[in-house]
Amino acid sequence: MVGSLGIRPQPFKSMMTNLQQEHADLQEEHAALQAKYSADTKALKERVAQLETRVAHKSEDEERQVFHRGVAFRAGPKTRGQWMPFCPKCGLVVNDVALASGDRWATCSGNCGWGGGPLETDMTSVIAEIEMKKT
Repeated sequence: MVGSLGIRPQPFKSMMTNLQQEHADLQEEHAALQAKYSADTKALKERVAQLETRVAHKSEDEERQVFHRGVAFRAGPKTRGQWMPFCPKCGLVVNDVALASGDRWATCSGNCGWGGGPLETDMTSVIAEIEMKKT
Protein backbone atom coordinates (compact mmCIF):
# COMPACT_ATOMS: atom_id res chain seq x y z
CA MET A 1 0.00 0.00 0.00
CA VAL A 2 1.36 3.46 -0.94
CA GLY A 3 0.67 6.55 1.18
CA SER A 4 -0.59 9.90 -0.08
CA LEU A 5 2.96 11.10 -0.77
CA GLY A 6 3.85 8.07 -2.82
CA ILE A 7 5.96 6.61 0.01
CA ARG A 8 5.42 3.15 1.34
CA PRO A 9 4.96 3.23 5.13
CA GLN A 10 7.73 1.33 6.88
CA PRO A 11 6.92 -1.04 9.62
CA PHE A 12 7.36 0.47 13.08
CA LYS A 13 10.16 -1.93 14.06
CA SER A 14 12.22 -1.09 11.00
CA MET A 15 11.77 2.63 11.58
CA MET A 16 12.87 2.28 15.25
CA THR A 17 15.95 0.31 14.20
CA ASN A 18 16.90 3.08 11.75
CA LEU A 19 16.39 5.78 14.40
CA GLN A 20 18.41 3.86 16.96
CA GLN A 21 21.26 3.44 14.47
CA GLU A 22 21.13 7.14 13.57
CA HIS A 23 21.16 7.99 17.30
CA ALA A 24 24.20 5.76 17.87
CA ASP A 25 25.99 7.34 14.90
CA LEU A 26 25.27 10.83 16.24
CA GLN A 27 26.55 9.86 19.68
CA GLU A 28 29.82 8.62 18.16
CA GLU A 29 30.17 11.81 16.13
CA HIS A 30 29.43 13.90 19.24
CA ALA A 31 32.04 12.01 21.28
CA ALA A 32 34.64 12.50 18.53
CA LEU A 33 33.87 16.23 18.34
CA GLN A 34 34.11 16.57 22.12
CA ALA A 35 37.49 14.83 22.14
CA LYS A 36 38.75 17.12 19.36
CA TYR A 37 37.39 20.19 21.15
CA SER A 38 39.05 19.11 24.39
CA ALA A 39 42.40 18.52 22.67
CA ASP A 40 42.18 21.84 20.79
CA THR A 41 41.27 23.70 23.98
CA LYS A 42 44.18 22.14 25.85
CA ALA A 43 46.58 23.04 23.04
CA LEU A 44 45.31 26.63 22.94
CA LYS A 45 45.60 27.03 26.72
CA GLU A 46 49.19 25.79 26.57
CA ARG A 47 49.97 28.22 23.74
CA VAL A 48 48.40 31.14 25.62
CA ALA A 49 50.46 30.26 28.71
CA GLN A 50 53.64 30.18 26.57
CA LEU A 51 52.81 33.56 25.02
CA GLU A 52 51.98 35.13 28.38
CA THR A 53 55.32 33.94 29.77
CA ARG A 54 57.10 35.27 26.71
CA VAL A 55 55.39 38.66 26.98
CA ALA A 56 56.16 38.86 30.71
CA HIS A 57 59.85 38.23 30.07
CA LYS A 58 59.95 40.47 27.00
CA SER A 59 59.64 43.61 29.12
CA GLU A 60 62.69 42.50 31.09
CA ASP A 61 64.70 41.75 27.94
CA GLU A 62 64.59 45.16 26.31
CA GLU A 63 65.84 48.42 27.72
CA ARG A 64 63.17 51.13 28.03
CA GLN A 65 63.66 54.71 29.13
CA VAL A 66 61.25 57.47 30.08
CA PHE A 67 61.93 60.99 31.28
CA HIS A 68 59.54 62.01 34.02
CA ARG A 69 59.82 65.07 36.28
CA GLY A 70 63.35 65.69 35.03
CA VAL A 71 64.61 62.22 35.96
CA ALA A 72 65.50 59.39 33.56
CA PHE A 73 63.64 56.21 34.48
CA ARG A 74 64.81 52.92 32.98
CA ALA A 75 63.47 49.39 32.99
CA GLY A 76 65.25 46.45 31.40
CA PRO A 77 67.73 43.64 31.96
CA LYS A 78 69.95 45.72 34.24
CA THR A 79 67.01 46.62 36.49
CA ARG A 80 65.30 43.20 36.24
CA GLY A 81 62.36 44.80 34.46
CA GLN A 82 61.67 47.26 37.30
CA TRP A 83 61.51 51.01 36.74
CA MET A 84 64.42 52.77 38.48
CA PRO A 85 65.50 56.43 38.52
CA PHE A 86 68.79 57.45 36.88
CA CYS A 87 70.61 60.73 36.50
CA PRO A 88 69.95 62.28 33.08
CA LYS A 89 73.48 63.74 33.07
CA CYS A 90 75.80 60.87 34.10
CA GLY A 91 73.49 57.83 34.16
CA LEU A 92 74.05 56.82 37.79
CA VAL A 93 71.22 56.04 40.19
CA VAL A 94 69.18 58.93 41.55
CA ASN A 95 68.55 59.13 45.29
CA ASP A 96 65.32 60.26 46.88
CA VAL A 97 66.40 62.55 49.72
CA ALA A 98 64.07 63.80 52.45
CA LEU A 99 65.03 67.34 53.47
CA ALA A 100 64.70 68.75 56.99
CA SER A 101 61.77 70.82 55.77
CA GLY A 102 59.91 67.62 54.91
CA ASP A 103 60.25 68.18 51.16
CA ARG A 104 61.76 65.49 48.96
CA TRP A 105 64.55 66.04 46.46
CA ALA A 106 65.99 63.89 43.64
CA THR A 107 69.80 63.95 43.65
CA CYS A 108 72.49 62.12 41.69
CA SER A 109 74.32 59.43 43.65
CA GLY A 110 77.52 60.27 41.74
CA ASN A 111 77.56 63.97 42.61
CA CYS A 112 78.06 64.80 38.93
CA GLY A 113 76.71 68.29 39.34
CA TRP A 114 73.21 67.57 38.13
CA GLY A 115 70.92 69.89 40.03
CA GLY A 116 68.25 67.29 40.68
CA GLY A 117 64.81 68.52 41.44
CA PRO A 118 61.99 68.62 43.94
CA LEU A 119 59.67 65.64 44.19
CA GLU A 120 56.05 66.14 45.15
CA THR A 121 55.96 62.61 46.57
CA ASP A 122 58.40 59.81 47.32
CA MET A 123 60.16 57.99 44.46
CA THR A 124 57.99 54.88 44.89
CA SER A 125 54.88 56.94 44.08
CA VAL A 126 56.61 58.53 41.08
CA ILE A 127 57.50 55.05 39.75
CA ALA A 128 53.89 53.96 40.28
CA GLU A 129 52.81 56.92 38.10
CA ILE A 130 55.15 55.75 35.32
CA GLU A 131 53.90 52.19 35.54
CA MET A 132 50.29 53.39 35.25
CA LYS A 133 51.14 55.44 32.15
CA LYS A 134 53.00 52.50 30.53
CA THR A 135 50.15 49.96 30.95
